[in-house]
Amino acid sequence: MYSLREIKSKIFLTEAKEYIYDGMCISEPIMTMKNNHIIDNYFVYACDETQTSFTRPLLCFGILSEKNELDYVTQETNITEETITLKSKKDIEIVNKGYEHYSEIYPKVREFVFQDCNEEQKQLLKDYLDNLFTISGEVLWDYYNRLFPSFFEWANNVIEQGV
Repeated sequence: MYSLREIKSKIFLTEAKEYIYDGMCISEPIMTMKNNHIIDNYFVYACDETQTSFTRPLLCFGILSEKNELDYVTQETNITEETITLKSKKDIEIVNKGYEHYSEIYPKVREFVFQDCNEEQKQLLKDYLDNLFTISGEVLWDYYNRLFPSFFEWANNVIEQGV
């Protein structure tokens, strides 16, 4: 079972590291499947230090983490907004607590992603999504859903089956 930190470190074992510049932000990994392998999908963006103003994703890339391989890189996204500014910033204490929970849940969800789920897994998935939203906020959450819809479609279908 890979920890969130281990999965994120795989970026720097591939050519993807060449696309990440100082001052740029990297999204959380969003899982998709390709040929029975999990791809960890990311996007690169910029935001101000208060995390209230965000650029659209500048590029997306996917890592086959189990193989330490870059699967794809693209600057093509379905997001056209150049910059989005929020009226208020996130509460850092709530974000930090959410990230702690998200980091604990991530490897567990990774073990059953895109499979049928029992009730305990459904609850873990719901908690995972809740914490991902907490740490991401509405702008990044929207980007995740628009760029990697297959994960969210699967997750929502599982959760709708009852938690």
